[in-house]
Amino acid sequence: MSIINFNTAQRFNKSLIDFDKMSKKRESKLYSALVKHCLRSIKFGSATTGAPGQPVDTEALRKSWTKKGTLASRDVEISTHKKYAPKFEAGGGSNFVLRSKVGGFHSVRLTRLNWRWVVKEELAIVKDSVK
Repeated sequence: MSIINFNTAQRFNKSLIDFDKMSKKRESKLYSALVKHCLRSIKFGSATTGAPGQPVDTEALRKSWTKKGTLASRDVEISTHKKYAPKFEAGGGSNFVLRSKVGGFHSVRLTRLNWRWVVKEELAIVKDSVK
């Protein structure tokens, strides 16, 4: 027959509660960081994703990218209302010329394809900031 030390059980329970609180803080902070990183990658480019960012002529396309929704509900959409945005994303076409020296094609695609690197990078930052 083994005897359970009540103090040890209480300390273990407190450890579990503390871990739960820390995990929830990390999750919230991580989600926010991921959304911000992805929006930044699409708009301005990212060494992490390889995305070049939006082509800049008048800044209209770059400025049109927004996040809609709330971080608290984990329901955020990154989008643009510009009708010509899909052409820049797809790489234009045979009669479509990229004139901007800043930005390029496929920023959304490259951000999505390299999502795991965004998560890895942001998770490392969050883990160090929330103990």
